[in-house]
Amino acid sequence: MADDAVLLSKVTSQQKDPQGFRARVKYFDDHPDESGRDALETIDGRFVDRETVPLTTSATSIWACLVFSRCYRATESCRRSNLP
Repeated sequence: MADDAVLLSKVTSQQKDPQGFRARVKYFDDHPDESGRDALETIDGRFVDRETVPLTTSATSIWACLVFSRCYRATESCRRSNLP
């Protein structure tokens, strides 16, 4: 679909790792029965928690995204400081 291509291009251009993002999109397109979860970092420093799950009524995947930048940064800061 043309609209999907435009949206995918826009979202890809906002990723810190656009090639990795595209590779995951292709993986889920090629494996519609798979599910997965990714932490995506955008070029403006936000983090997005993306969960991909198959729909049982078709061979299409959906993404559920949640921006969790503050939580992720705090967790990473603790991890880097070797704090529990």
